[in-house]
Amino acid sequence: MSFLKPEIDRPDNSSSDSANPSPSLLQLPLARGKQQYRRVRGIPAIFMSLKSAVRALRANILRSLLTSLGIIIGVGAVIMMISISEGNSASINQRLSTLNPLQLTIRPGSARSAGNVRQGGGTLQSLTQADADAIAQQPGVTAASPVINANGQIIFSNQNWQTSIQGVYPDYQQIGSWTMQEGSFISDSDEQSGKNVAVLGQTVVDNLFSAGIDPVGQQVRISNVPFTVVGTLASKGSTGFGANADDIVFIPLSTAMQRLNHSQYVNSIVLTANNPANVNNVQNEVQQLLEQRHNITNSLLDDFTIQNLSQVLSTVQSANQSLTILLVSVAAISLVVGGIGIMNIMLV
Repeated sequence: MSFLKPEIDRPDNSSSDSANPSPSLLQLPLARGKQQYRRVRGIPAIFMSLKSAVRALRANILRSLLTSLGIIIGVGAVIMMISISEGNSASINQRLSTLNPLQLTIRPGSARSAGNVRQGGGTLQSLTQADADAIAQQPGVTAASPVINANGQIIFSNQNWQTSIQGVYPDYQQIGSWTMQEGSFISDSDEQSGKNVAVLGQTVVDNLFSAGIDPVGQQVRISNVPFTVVGTLASKGSTGFGANADDIVFIPLSTAMQRLNHSQYVNSIVLTANNPANVNNVQNEVQQLLEQRHNITNSLLDDFTIQNLSQVLSTVQSANQSLTILLVSVAAISLVVGGIGIMNIMLV
């Protein structure tokens, strides 16, 4: 950094008067007023620039304050938008972490009323336990389980709780990535013999049993039917769709069909693929298998739907990225507009 410092050019008196005659009275002010410049570099130049900046700021206090305010608001807006985006991404990723990207869920299609009006997905009775057993034999399928859903009241002593009850296979623990807090999950012998045993989620445990009481081995009543608690599940938190995953009771599928469902049809079938890269292939194979079993020749007439969680995760993450780009773009535009305003203030 350098500055030009004016220097007065004074006459040289070292030479003789004959070589350099004295200037006339009219020429003297001009000679004395003539200026030359030399550059100032280094630390002195920094101090000179600071002094110049301070003088400019003091001369235009209001303009300086408005300029600083514009910069602060613009930068603050960018930081705030990025923080909101990062927080939203972290929250979504935490919720989606409970979902298994290898999982496929099959649900019945929509039934039609007498007026040929669709009644909504899942209202058609089309899936059976035999369908789930056939799917489990397919290559690429690690495990499969039919699911029967019901809502009921579970009672222990003088405490009761309304919760979701699901009849499942023992393999459902692997499919849903459930971890046991205490005891064990439903066993093959429980399923084969249709025992009245139950596995409780942590929300159910917290609302039924007081501190100091071990739930395992206790007798509870589900829809007025006695069940023995064989295990409790570790807390899983909320699902990726906002539901409470811990507010659940699992019982053997055979028991649920006898005690709760009284039907040969199931509410859904869940399965897991053996490889993330193979999920779509497994989905196509399962679709073809069910179409063959249900005598369907046109895929547009399928009486079931298959939900691919990997596609759901991809869609949600893509939407989250789009939201992030939108927020950052809005903040950047605000900063640019603020910068243009600052330029106008400084130049006018």
